[in-house]
Amino acid sequence: MRRIASERGFTLIEAVVALAILGLTVVTALEVTSQLLHTQTLALHRREAAALADWKLNQLAASPADSARAYLEGRTGRVQLPPHSYSWRAILAPEPGGRMLWRASVTIEWDSQTYLLTTILHRRSWVMIGAPAASRP
Repeated sequence: MRRIASERGFTLIEAVVALAILGLTVVTALEVTSQLLHTQTLALHRREAAALADWKLNQLAASPADSARAYLEGRTGRVQLPPHSYSWRAILAPEPGGRMLWRASVTIEWDSQTYLLTTILHRRSWVMIGAPAASRP
């Protein structure tokens, strides 16, 4: 059977090449979508961790001297924000060179990721919390 010039169509090779190009396009689109979802999840975790660290740091900054004393050796805890779980560690240390300056650090951990927030606080009421009980007025 002879092909007439007016009959147009795709050869088997053209169809296979078109399917291969389409397949590569779909696979690439799926990989990009997967990477986008992973990045979006990581950004969500970091945003939640930053909010938790800020919340804990504000809680520590507002603490009276008796409560702040417990943070000298560090305190730890866990926070559930379903479906995620975070652990935190907060520590307070006198800042060298400043009698009323304190370094407050909060570390948030999840799924082998870490977020650290540190600041310097000025608290006159905490001046004696690091001193032994006998030296306090």
